[in-house]
Amino acid sequence: MSDQIDQIAADIETIAVKFGLSEKLASDLSSAVIERIRSNLGGETYYIPKVDKQRRNNLIRSRFNGVNHADICSAFNISKSTLYRILARNMKPR
Repeated sequence: MSDQIDQIAADIETIAVKFGLSEKLASDLSSAVIERIRSNLGGETYYIPKVDKQRRNNLIRSRFNGVNHADICSAFNISKSTLYRILARNMKPR
C-alpha cells in the first residue's frame, strides 16, 4: 500500500477502536473500507481540501460585502487573486 493509504487505514482503525470496536473488528473494518475505496475510486486522482480552508473560505464569503477587498485580504492574509478565486467558486453552479 502507499503511505497515504496506510495512513488512512491506520486512522480508520484508531477511530473504530475509539468508537468501541475491538482491535480485530477495527482492522477488518479498515480493510473493508480501503477495499471499497479502491474498488470505487482506484486509479483516479482526487483532491481533498483541508477542512480549515473550507471554513476559512466560507467565513471570507460571509464577511465580503463587495467593497472591503483590502480588509478581507489583510484579515485573512490572502492576495486579491486568492480572494477572487474563493468568491468565484461560490458563484459556480453545482
